This record gives sequence, C-alpha cells and structure tokens, in this order.
Amino acid sequence: MSAYRPPVVRFADQIERCPVRWLWAGRIPVGCVTLLVGDPGVGKSLVAADLCARVSAGLGRPGKGMGGGIEGLRDQAGENSSEQGSVAEEATWSLGITEEAWFWQLKRGVVYVSAEDGAEDTLTPRLAAAGAELSRVCIVEGVEPTVYDKETPGAPERFALWLPENVDALGHAIRQTKHAVLVVLDTLPAMVRSAGAGLIGVLSELGALARRYCVAIVATTHLSKTHGRRSVYRVRGSVAYAAAARSVLAIAADPGAPEARILHSLKSAYGPAAAALRFRIGDGPRVVWDGEALGQPPADLLDLSAEGSSALGEACAWLEGAVSGGERTANEMLREAAAQGIRPRTLHRAKRMLGVRSRRTGQGVWVWGRCEVTR
Repeated sequence: MSAYRPPVVRFADQIERCPVRWLWAGRIPVGCVTLLVGDPGVGKSLVAADLCARVSAGLGRPGKGMGGGIEGLRDQAGENSSEQGSVAEEATWSLGITEEAWFWQLKRGVVYVSAEDGAEDTLTPRLAAAGAELSRVCIVEGVEPTVYDKETPGAPERFALWLPENVDALGHAIRQTKHAVLVVLDTLPAMVRSAGAGLIGVLSELGALARRYCVAIVATTHLSKTHGRRSVYRVRGSVAYAAAARSVLAIAADPGAPEARILHSLKSAYGPAAAALRFRIGDGPRVVWDGEALGQPPADLLDLSAEGSSALGEACAWLEGAVSGGERTANEMLREAAAQGIRPRTLHRAKRMLGVRSRRTGQGVWVWGRCEVTR
C-alpha cells in the first residue's frame, strides 16, 4: 500500500497574477509550446528559419511593413541592435519579454533542432538566406554517447536527440546559448518514439522546459496526405499535439493565389487569434512577407472541439482514411492503429460506427474494408 500524499494547494486570492509574455503577440507565447502545422513542402521550415533570422539578427517583427524581405531591415535595425550593449540586454532579460516593436530590434539566441535536414547542406544555407546571425544560432545535431556506449564496438559518435528522453540535453543547449529566447524543433514527431498518451507527456516536458528557461518553443509537424479529414486528425503523431499546445499556427495555400501561402492562427490559449499573414517563397529560398490576409481559414483546417478531441473521434477519422484505398488485413490495421495511439477496443468501436466490414479470405486471412452502404 502506497503512502498517502496530501495535495499541494493555494487559494486563488493568494496567487500573484502575472501577464502573459509573448515572443510574437497572439501567436507565439513565451514559456509555452507553439505548434506550426502544414502539409509537406508548404514552407514550415522556411517560416521557422525566418523566425530564427529575425530573432538572432534583430530584423524586425514578421508581417510589419516588410515589403520585399530582409533588405533594408538590417540598415534600419542592425546598427542600433548591435550597439544596444549588455546592460540594456540584461535589463530586458530580467524584466521579462514583452512583444514590442523595439524588442524585435534586439539580437537574441536561438536553439535549432532538425530531425530531417543536414546542417551543412540545408540548415545553414537556409538560415543564411533568411539573414540570420549564424553565431547566435545553436544547431543541436544529436547527443553524445554515454560511457557504456563508447565501450560498445561500432557505436556511433553521436545519437539522435529523442524526446522526452533527452529533454535535459535540450536544456543544456539552451543554457549554452547566450540570451536564448527561441527553440525550434523541426519536426517534432520525428523526435518522439512513443505514441498516443506518451505525446501528452512530451508536450508537458517541453512546456516545463520552456517555463524553466523563459523561452518560446516552436515545434513543426506535417499533416498527413489523407485529405477530406479534419486537420486535427491529420496532424502527424496524434490529436494530443494540437490539444496540448498553447498555440497552434497553420500554413495553407492562398486560394486566390496558388503561389502564395497564408499563416493562420488557429488556436491561442491566451486570447483572440491573431490576424492571418500572407507570404511568398522568394529566392534563397526564403520567406517574403506580404502583410495581413483577409478572410477566414478553411473550415476544415482544424477542429479543436470536444468531439474532435475524443479518442473515438480520432479512431473514426483514422479508420476512414485507412480503408479508403481498399481492403487491408486486420493485423496490419491493428498494428498501424497502435502506432497512432489508438487502442484495439476503441478501433473496434469505430469499426462498428462506420460500418466497416470484415471477411475471411480463402487463405484464412481476415481483412477489413468499406461497407457497400454509405452512411
């Protein structure tokens, strides 16, 4: 029998209130995890690189009178920001981060972790094209092997950074980076081994890390290629990502201009969503902001309702996509569903709700497929 542990409580009138701190007002809060989602190739990594450049080189706030991009912003902000002096920077740091125009003129540190792109051929050229001050961007390429690993024949010189196992290593990188205020994880699902409920633990660990070091964590993730489903289900990994993140930004194509993109603010736990911003991908490649975009995000871009966040709803959405291409073996379906954090019992409930049929083939293999009757 475990020992009784009394709760730790405080009455609300004894708690000192503090304002929300923003790196980018209405979009990226400090001390929290912000999710940046979108289809593969839509420009998530380029937007992340642009944020890194603006933070590290003091290039100004995104979407505010930028015109053609970073040219001129260096002249406008560079001289002043480079001469701010350690006294002014330390004062800003101790007072806390506020999303003001002058803050974007300061040069701050960035920690960048990429699970998909190489530092030499992709990350550094992309950051340079965006105008980043490379000496202020710390690229984490993995974690060092332990003493036991080094004694193992054929052990690699470094291992991939896995979360939440290596969250302390990420904290060490933040401490090594002077005046770090932004951490980019690109892409988050590629750094996570566990699925389902484990994702909530990862977001919780990252949120605690962001609060401890007073940084904003921006994590990118792809949407799956299965269209016709609400995007909360299309987020690679789990609905837990969108539900646990304090802010969710999504990039989608501009319906009126296929070559343009729109950055939508879909979820903000601390106030109204910010206005959408339009951008193009210019030479470099790099992001060129065009200012605010009118209109609402697509209706199916994200659904964070209680129904949409339920385990059964997630299972139904996944199963619809899984059987859309034809019959699949039952064992394959159960294995893939488990990788998405969907329990067998929940999957069978979804199967009954959707009318998915099962039959035994001549070889004695059970397969699942769509029912002839449309619901």
